[in-house]
Amino acid sequence: MSRNIRRYIGSFIDAGCFLLLFYLFTLVVSYLIVPNNATYQNNALEMNQILEESGLYEWDDGELVEITTEYDARLEKFYEIYDYNDGSSDHYISYDDARDKSGYFNKIGDDYVVKDDVSETDINVFYRSEVDKALVILFNETNYQELYQYNRNFLRWSSIICLVVSSSIFYLILPLIIRGQTLGRLIMKTEIASQDDSKVSIPQLIVRYIAFFMIVVLMSLWLYFIPLGVNLLVYFIDKKRRSLPDFFAVTYTREKYQETEKIIENKEGSQI
Repeated sequence: MSRNIRRYIGSFIDAGCFLLLFYLFTLVVSYLIVPNNATYQNNALEMNQILEESGLYEWDDGELVEITTEYDARLEKFYEIYDYNDGSSDHYISYDDARDKSGYFNKIGDDYVVKDDVSETDINVFYRSEVDKALVILFNETNYQELYQYNRNFLRWSSIICLVVSSSIFYLILPLIIRGQTLGRLIMKTEIASQDDSKVSIPQLIVRYIAFFMIVVLMSLWLYFIPLGVNLLVYFIDKKRRSLPDFFAVTYTREKYQETEKIIENKEGSQI
């Protein structure tokens, strides 16, 4: 098996183990940490209460879902709590104004009745548009936003911690323990070495991991995996198959027995 094939297989083994461990950590967060975080759970309950009291959501089989009937009554209830804010180009000043100018309703006293000649499609489009406007108002309400942002940031930081822990186990701790080898490299008999062919140092492994985490993990998640693509392009172009983290750490991947062969060659040379 060629050296490059062994490198690829070793990288896939490490990536698979990293993703598996990350998945296990996210399960721990989902089933142990989140349910036992009082602030997160209280925020979730309060958010559900806000959604239910708005009139735009109702309970169905134990979960809150958007309303699909009684639009007029629900929207009227909603605007008893919140100010009307038309985010479209229609420039309505109230829900009543939207109904008056739509041409779909007859006003009888204080009630609005859909005209007989209005199609079901047209009235559904009108209601969908008004519900969407109301949802924008609801989700941007200050109290709801504060609760939502806290829970969102809690989950985001939990995910980042899971990424750091799982990636550091396979791409930092293991190479530090077995000096230059990850699980995949150990299986495929390759190792990380300094570019001058000396044994890789601890600072090099740390720099390599930091560069790997920032470029391959964090920046790729934030920039739609573009940094990961650039890293792979550099890897395949470089003759020594070095990635961007290798350039930062001045390292490369070599065959494990390569160092032993050089020692033997040096001994033979000295004997001559």
